[in-house]
Amino acid sequence: MNKFCRSRVPAIRYKDVTFQLCKALKGCLSISSVLKNLELNGLILRERDLTILAKGLNKSASLVHLSLANCPIGDGGLEIICQGIKSSITLKTVNFTGCNLTWQGADHMAKILKYQTMRRHEETWAESLRYRRPDLDCMAGLRRITLNCNTLIGDLGACAFADSLSEDLWLRALDLQQCGLTNEGAKALLEALETNTTLVVLDIRKNPLIDHSMMKAVIKKVLQNGRSAKSEYQWITSPSVKEPSKTAKQKRRTIILGSGHKGKATIRIGNLFCLGFLMLLVF
Repeated sequence: MNKFCRSRVPAIRYKDVTFQLCKALKGCLSISSVLKNLELNGLILRERDLTILAKGLNKSASLVHLSLANCPIGDGGLEIICQGIKSSITLKTVNFTGCNLTWQGADHMAKILKYQTMRRHEETWAESLRYRRPDLDCMAGLRRITLNCNTLIGDLGACAFADSLSEDLWLRALDLQQCGLTNEGAKALLEALETNTTLVVLDIRKNPLIDHSMMKAVIKKVLQNGRSAKSEYQWITSPSVKEPSKTAKQKRRTIILGSGHKGKATIRIGNLFCLGFLMLLVF
């Protein structure tokens, strides 16, 4: 019986397998000029896995979307990943839904926003000296951050984002569904919207400790930002942590190597039960 049970353990859960996977992905990220989307959802990634993956992310010249949804990496793991993405010139959206993050994880992401804001202001100043009008939309940096279903982010995490958003002119969407926010955190975000006019999605739904009136005020304010121009960043739905959708379950058992959405090169790897995908990656 014990032997049978061990044989049913997904191969992807073994630490040597995840390390080899991340090592292969580092190679892909370092040399590929067409890889746009990377989704590693529901995997158990350890510190050494994340460290080598971050090195690949740092070298990528094409990656636009990164998702580690439902990977229990925690704040420490996210800090490692942040080192790989903070200087990216191509990455626009990140998804860390259900990653066991607290306010410290939110603070790591908020610091990336501040870092990228500083770089953009320097670039804007340089362009102005050349008598050029800076094109803000073409500048590098994150446009969407998704942190849904991290219930320990709380008001401290919301306040960290509020501090960054008050001076940010580039982020378009911030998803904080089911993140343990109360009126205090919502109020801080609302105050940030007094100076931030570029955020078109600030999703604080599914936080039951936020009063309806406060929720309405935040959504109303952010919708006013979206009236100025049509945005490609829309409001999204997020499955519950306790009741993941059937679609989500199917995705975690699926590997897709090839063209993804709108023909973009995509690597999507979930909770697989075989080693075959490694042979596809290491070539």
